[in-house]
Amino acid sequence: MVPAFTLGYRVNKKLVVGFATYSPFGLSTDYDKFSAVQADARESDLLTISISPMVSYDVLDNLTFGVALNVLYGEARLTSAGPVGDLELDGNDWAVGFSVGMLFEPVPGTRIGAAYHHGYDLDLPTDTFLGFKGVAEASLPNWVQIGVTQSVSDKLRIMAEGRWINWSRFDSIDISTQALEGGPFDALSSVSDVQGYNDSLFFAVGAEYDVSDRFTVRGGVAWDETPTSDKFRTARIPDEDRVWFSLGASYNLSDSMSADFAYSYLHALRKADVTLRNGPLAGSEVEYDGGAHIISLGWHLKF
Repeated sequence: MVPAFTLGYRVNKKLVVGFATYSPFGLSTDYDKFSAVQADARESDLLTISISPMVSYDVLDNLTFGVALNVLYGEARLTSAGPVGDLELDGNDWAVGFSVGMLFEPVPGTRIGAAYHHGYDLDLPTDTFLGFKGVAEASLPNWVQIGVTQSVSDKLRIMAEGRWINWSRFDSIDISTQALEGGPFDALSSVSDVQGYNDSLFFAVGAEYDVSDRFTVRGGVAWDETPTSDKFRTARIPDEDRVWFSLGASYNLSDSMSADFAYSYLHALRKADVTLRNGPLAGSEVEYDGGAHIISLGWHLKF
């Protein structure tokens, strides 16, 4: 379950203040103790929660600018089988970023939106790395997105979106443990788990149609480029390029209340190849095939 909440209040004709909380990043993979990939990855969990106060201002009747402060809580747990026992990282940290955006309506029926979201740098302290205190450093990406909505008629609208994600910031997870420096395990005092991510693109097109004053249906497709590559892809995130197929609907329960439903299916365009890095099977290749089902429910209230 991935909850999200937003609240907006119009102070006057031009000024709106708001608040949102959501999860911008997350992953979970879990292998059993006898898995062939356990020396590279046994358990991987990343949870992030963004708390974002925001404000927007109507510069013109058809032009609005907004800005948000993003306070991110990040929690990670990474385990794998090591040469002298399990390697484990389990920590959490806070980071601060920001977002800026604009909404422009050059002519009636055409809306253009653009936004920039700043990335985050996390220093995750952990008490469980080989039984000693350690710190894991990782950077999460910034991204830019542009969207367009065009009204074809009073009932039909078409939409398109593009996004560039600076995943190359997530180049490695660097783990340092001062207690191991200079001892028999000095080689493990500074460990870098190379991720080698590349910047990626996301494109989507869709449409929505008002069946009646109360009922709206919508659908769309998207292409989502993976930031991973055959050279650096790991068993923690055996990802590949994927396509999205989405359907949804909204129903107005009253003038002030509506409910939303959506379903998306994600299909990997090809099998993901992973070359194992550690353990007795290092150098072996593992092949993954994947997909995902996402069900979304929403509720909106105006007061």
